[in-house]
Amino acid sequence: MPLPPPRPVPHINVTPMIDVMLVLLLIFMIQQLLIPALALPSARNPLDKPKPNAVTLRIDRRGVFELSTDSEYGGKGRRVERADLGAELARLYEQRPGDHVLYVMADSSLTFRVIDDALAIARGAGVRVVGAVTERRER
Repeated sequence: MPLPPPRPVPHINVTPMIDVMLVLLLIFMIQQLLIPALALPSARNPLDKPKPNAVTLRIDRRGVFELSTDSEYGGKGRRVERADLGAELARLYEQRPGDHVLYVMADSSLTFRVIDDALAIARGAGVRVVGAVTERRER
């Protein structure tokens, strides 16, 4: 009785895939040698400032809150304690039926926790939209 022919065993040939990966690795390594530091695009802040009579919350590097509006405080900021921030914002937004926008100007050295606490208080006071105001850097 003759033996049956041997069945072919399927094998995946990974050698071409490894060759392609090594060539890609070499290409990227050579590219890094030729162009070591690609400059990332930098964002430019617009020239638009907050709307007139906008509610602006400034937070300085010590975490002190300061609210300002053109009509209420004459454009100058008024220092507000953290405990009074919600009530003061609620009072300001009572007079503004559709405008519940808060512009935030915070010092870049602050921890995010301080800013997040201020935003949580503002949301509780009825703020629906928050805009970040940045300073323009001269080049």
